[in-house]
Amino acid sequence: MTMMMPTAFYFGYQNVELLFPGLVMNSPTDLVLAVLAIFILALCSEGFKLARENLPLRAASGHRWQLLSWPHLVQTLLHVLQVLLSYVLMLAVMTYNAYFALTVLVGASVGYLLFRWRKNMHTDSDLEDPCH
Repeated sequence: MTMMMPTAFYFGYQNVELLFPGLVMNSPTDLVLAVLAIFILALCSEGFKLARENLPLRAASGHRWQLLSWPHLVQTLLHVLQVLLSYVLMLAVMTYNAYFALTVLVGASVGYLLFRWRKNMHTDSDLEDPCH
């Protein structure tokens, strides 16, 4: 049985297909579990972004950057995970289920709030208002 793909955002939990043909939500409990998983993935995506940005700062003090150095390999792995999560989140939004789309937005926002608050305390002098 093939399902018709929606062409507009909708709020629903019946026959909601997520990522794979066999992964279909048919109850409120299924939807809540899917929303929770999407939220965690969005949080992790923001965490991987920050980890990738901070890795060169920590590794620069003691390691030389080479193609196959551990810091570069770790950063490559973090990049792959971040890209993978970004595509999974994009596909969740492309289901046109409004619950999933809102969860991606809220998860990314909460992830930014949790992971970026300390980084944003240290403002760059180039970004500050030159008039003050």
